[in-house]
Amino acid sequence: MAEAAQDLKDAPEQEAPTEAPAEKPEAEAAPAPPSQRPAGAGPSGSFIIVRDRYTIYCDRPIPSLDMPNAQAFEVTDRKQEGRPLYALVCKPEMMPRISVMRVLKGNEIPNTVHMVDWGVAEWPPVDRKCVIVIYYRPLGGRVMESLSGTAKRIPDHMFPKHVIKPLIDALNELHHKGITHRSIRPDNLYFMDEQQTKIVLGDCTMGVAAHDQPAMLEPVESGMAMPSGRGSGTFQDDMYALGATLLVISIGKNPLQGVPDTEMIRRKIKEGSYATIVNDERVPVSLIEFFRGLLTDDNEQRWLPENVDLWLNGKRLTPVQARTESQSQRAFKFADSEFYSVRPLAYAMYLNWEKAIQIISDGSLEIWVRRGLENTDLADAIAATIKNSLAMAGMQKDQQDLLVSRVLMVLDPRAPVLYRDFRIRVEGFGAALSVAVLSKQKLQPYTDFINKELWRHWLSSQTKYNADYSAFESMFKDLRNYLKDPNSGAGIERCVYELNEWLFCMSPLIESQYVMEVKGVLPALDFVS
Repeated sequence: MAEAAQDLKDAPEQEAPTEAPAEKPEAEAAPAPPSQRPAGAGPSGSFIIVRDRYTIYCDRPIPSLDMPNAQAFEVTDRKQEGRPLYALVCKPEMMPRISVMRVLKGNEIPNTVHMVDWGVAEWPPVDRKCVIVIYYRPLGGRVMESLSGTAKRIPDHMFPKHVIKPLIDALNELHHKGITHRSIRPDNLYFMDEQQTKIVLGDCTMGVAAHDQPAMLEPVESGMAMPSGRGSGTFQDDMYALGATLLVISIGKNPLQGVPDTEMIRRKIKEGSYATIVNDERVPVSLIEFFRGLLTDDNEQRWLPENVDLWLNGKRLTPVQARTESQSQRAFKFADSEFYSVRPLAYAMYLNWEKAIQIISDGSLEIWVRRGLENTDLADAIAATIKNSLAMAGMQKDQQDLLVSRVLMVLDPRAPVLYRDFRIRVEGFGAALSVAVLSKQKLQPYTDFINKELWRHWLSSQTKYNADYSAFESMFKDLRNYLKDPNSGAGIERCVYELNEWLFCMSPLIESQYVMEVKGVLPALDFVS
């Protein structure tokens, strides 16, 4: 018989800040002693009751509504019987997007699954507290069960009004509230009604941003990064993901089924995202312009809602022109392939790391850039990067790796930091570190990222100014000081707490109590004692 959970804690409704972090929610109420806590088990099995209102059935899972990092369960509302609800219970080893939950709770964003409530509660199946979110239940199922499956055919003439317009409006509303969705994919779109006429966006909180996104649905730069290190991204990232998702649905299947991520990214870099994702499939003629607009690889040219609105109203827009890279008349031979431009070569160098060390050390890369591409500035930058490193002949292995990483930053500034198997966008460092700590991964790559100043080299390689860069520099300098500090309360744990405002206390004594504020420590200690 399962004991009923402590009430979900209150989460004040507010818009997401664009600069200052959100205020922390009220502290959790101390759990009642076991003898005083209500317990419940009905004829159908165990359940928990939260807020004296919602009954969540631990033994009634809904696999069709599961998320990659959360399980779905049946919910009933004692005050409104028959209200279709379900709960998502986040896995303890995954950091959910608490700040986004606080905005979405009670805010009925159009054309999304509406969040009714959220909080932390005892979850008997794992004998600990977990983050639980309660949503209105979509009655028509997923639009597409998985990327390996097929989608229900939607007539071309219905696509603009019944699919594109509602979802663009949803993204626009989220954007105005300071939220990026970062979980837009075919199997996270739902039919809200049984007749399957209304499509909505699914959950975007059960995990760090973009963690569960297939690389195919992410812009090139984000797809190159490891899933946990993609960052919260931008509105343009969401628009791209929506374009890729709807392209798959309009075709009815995944055109790149079975294609490895590395090959898919290589094609995107060489041929462009639209051509890569379409592959050899037929795209409805009436939708081609829309898909090209959302899938352009140039962030500055990618369509925004206002462009989509003009297109929906019949206005012919200027075709998006892909920026062409400088081409060399002479091919550069590397890893059994020939290259005529820099960006495809940079990605090939990442995939063939040891061979990349060779063409950097023997000078052939710099010579080709200087003579073949006739790009003196880029060649000088490569030469300066090599000069600033120790002599290649006497370099240790990690120093060679650092040099390759820095040269790749010079060749392709838009790419994430690439350091052997460690692939991360600077803005995604905090979330990636939380995943590494909670899932007990090796932390050496993260300390190397800080101590070897990979972040600084990446910032220095950027050709366009971004106001966030100064904040990044200050943040990483602080992190470096924490790592150097031998005193208690410093080190890598201090780093992960500083970067993740809502990370619970990981002390083995109270880790199971999911304490997110200092004032919750004593009640948690009392409870576990």
